[in-house]
Amino acid sequence: MSMYKKITSLALLFTGIFLFSCQEGGNEQSFTDPRDGNEYAYVQIGDQVWMAENLRYDSDQGYNRPYEDLDSNIALGYLYDWETACDVCPEGWHLPSRDEWEVLINSQGGYSAAAPRLRSASERWGEVLLDSTNASGFAAEPNGVLRYDDRFAYLDKYAYFWTSTTGNKEGEAWSIAMDGKQKHVHHISFRTDNSVSVRCLKD
Repeated sequence: MSMYKKITSLALLFTGIFLFSCQEGGNEQSFTDPRDGNEYAYVQIGDQVWMAENLRYDSDQGYNRPYEDLDSNIALGYLYDWETACDVCPEGWHLPSRDEWEVLINSQGGYSAAAPRLRSASERWGEVLLDSTNASGFAAEPNGVLRYDDRFAYLDKYAYFWTSTTGNKEGEAWSIAMDGKQKHVHHISFRTDNSVSVRCLKD
């Protein structure tokens, strides 16, 4: 085999490995929640279809509040306690399990590398953006947390998302977290009376 053919074959091999490891998001589309008329972008990533925005449905049950209760923060999505989060997605969508989150994370390079591909390229992530590309189309935003002691924290620093999976201890559930300074995505066993963002996954 000639040197040219060897180089071409290696290039195709490495290109195939990269495409297999990190899946780009498909064309973004939109969905209207019939309960309140809110419209959400959604994107196909591999075999999964994710909302590309945080849920902002104002449920009449449990805790669901925008950051610092400001109307100007509603566009970032509501923060939900876990019990409310488990039932708040519209019909045809659901709160993803930890296993379903791991399918997404693994499609973007795994826990150690996925954050830049999942984060939006928004300046809200702060000065240290660490090559956020949003290549997946997921567009995670740093919406912070409403703590169990009724204190808001970490706006523009951390993104937290509930999973439907119970955590390490009674009264805890697994959450997914990322910040603007690391490539890592983290899973944290969180008190269920904390309130964080919800991303719905299509059934």
